[in-house]
Amino acid sequence: MSRFGGDSLKKVAEYLRRGAKLTSEHCPICDSPLVRMEGKLFCPNCEKEVMIASSEEEFIDLSAKRELMNLKGVVTSKLRALTESLKRDEKVISTIKEYLEILEKIEKILITKEEKEVKEEKRSS
Repeated sequence: MSRFGGDSLKKVAEYLRRGAKLTSEHCPICDSPLVRMEGKLFCPNCEKEVMIASSEEEFIDLSAKRELMNLKGVVTSKLRALTESLKRDEKVISTIKEYLEILEKIEKILITKEEKEVKEEKRSS
């Protein structure tokens, strides 16, 4: 039994307005009509690309391709997260460097004060 209607129909209509072509194929998950856009089949209801296999061998190839695409997405996402983490680390490193520079300046001031005090003591004696 088809679950197509209401919001699903609106989604199909939106794809058609954007230039997609309605096909005679149906989504294996939700049974909504599939549309072809830019050479690919899409389910407007599931909002995903759909690949239809004509043989078991093609099904295995398509499944492997889908898994590789999913893996590519995961790896890309992880790389983005690591890049953001490195940006934060760079800020932390920069902040630490600034604090170290401040400490060096304080140390120089303290050494200069101590030297002045020692000179003053020698003059007083």
